[in-house]
Amino acid sequence: MIKIAIVDDEEQTREQILRTLKENIQKQHEVEIKLYASGESFFEEIQKGETTDILFTDIQMQQLDGVELGKLVRRICPDMYIVFITSYEEYAAESYRIEAYQYYLKFSTFITLEKQSHKFML
Repeated sequence: MIKIAIVDDEEQTREQILRTLKENIQKQHEVEIKLYASGESFFEEIQKGETTDILFTDIQMQQLDGVELGKLVRRICPDMYIVFITSYEEYAAESYRIEAYQYYLKFSTFITLEKQSHKFML
């Protein structure tokens, strides 16, 4: 089973990513997808021993932003795939410094996810 976490402070975005993944991944793979409204709530679960294979996270969030979340996750779970989804191009360089798997801009995210979702399952 592939475990996926979606972290975004905007409920509409979380739900849209969830729908896109379900439509394009669950047909071929057994997946468990969990939604988190903040970086803090996701990181607390990781610290308690929750495992995740792929993390989809927004960058611009209150308190613990996606870049800081990615840095924390890298220390504990170096093999987790991190996919940043954001409206801000200026964070792209920082995302690659923490070895993010992908970086998508929100306005093109759902089209791109539909086309490339199979790559996450390899």
